[in-house]
Amino acid sequence: MPLLAFFLIGAGGGAAVIGLIAAVSRINSSGVAMGLFNTGIYTGLGLIPIFGSLFIGPLGYETVFLGSALVLLTILLVKFE
Repeated sequence: MPLLAFFLIGAGGGAAVIGLIAAVSRINSSGVAMGLFNTGIYTGLGLIPIFGSLFIGPLGYETVFLGSALVLLTILLVKFE
């Protein structure tokens, strides 16, 4: 069921990005903070697949995709004031 896994990863990633932008804008509204945030996002997009590939051998694609999706969906549990 790779389509479900891609959907969950996309939904979690979208929720995480929206939540992080909201959090960064509350902490500091300067452009430097948003620049550092964007640098972190793109660094993660580049490095996480490399680290994830280390677990594909022992765990399999389905487990790695589901685990990634669940980690990303944890942003829904963050409580905003």
